[in-house]
Amino acid sequence: MRNSIIILTMILACSCNNTKKQTVQAIQSENSLFKTFVKKFKPIDLPFTYRITSEGLTVDLNKMRKIDANSSDTLFLKTEFPQETYCFGMLKDTTNFYSLIYLFPAEDYYPVLATYTKSGKQISQINLIALGGGVDCGLTYYSTTGRINKDMTFFCSDTAKYEYMCDSLSDEIPNSAKNHINVKTGKVTKSGKIIENAIRQFEQKN
Repeated sequence: MRNSIIILTMILACSCNNTKKQTVQAIQSENSLFKTFVKKFKPIDLPFTYRITSEGLTVDLNKMRKIDANSSDTLFLKTEFPQETYCFGMLKDTTNFYSLIYLFPAEDYYPVLATYTKSGKQISQINLIALGGGVDCGLTYYSTTGRINKDMTFFCSDTAKYEYMCDSLSDEIPNSAKNHINVKTGKVTKSGKIIENAIRQFEQKN
C-alpha cells in the first residue's frame, strides 16, 4: 500500500512538472510571436497626429503592412476585419508597455490605439476618433483628427459642415446651415490603461 502511494505521488509530481513546463513553453512561444508581430510597426515620435478629411486620406496604405488573418497576428488584435487592417506604427517609448496604432477599415481608414504588456497581453484599445464622419445629406465638408501628446494624453475631434440639414424625406430644411463638432479626450496611464472621457458635442449655426 505504501509503495502504491509513493508511486502515485511520483506520477502526480511528474504530471505537475510537465504541466508547468508546457505552460512556460506556451508563454515563451507567445512572447516570441509578439516580438515578431511588433516588427510590422514603424516607430512613431510624439506628438502624433492623424487627420482624415472629406478630401481623402493623407497616408499611403501601400507602404504599410497588413494584419495576416491566417497567422498568429490575430492573437493580439480585436477587430472584425483583420484582413483589412493595417499596421500603422508603434510609439517609441516601450519602457513599461507597447503602444501600437492600427488603421481600421470604414468609409475612410481610421486610427486605433492599443496598448500591450511587455509579453503581448492587450491592456486597452480605443478608436482615435470622436464619432467619425462620412456622406450625409447637406454635408459639404468634414474632418476627423486624432492626436496623442508627449504626456500620453489624447484629443480627438470631428468637424462636419452642413450647407443645410435634411428632413426625414431627405428634403432641404430652409435656413438650417450649421457645423457639428464632436470632441473626445483622455489619457494613457503609466500602466498602459487607456482612460476615455465622455464625448462632448457642439453645434454652431451659420
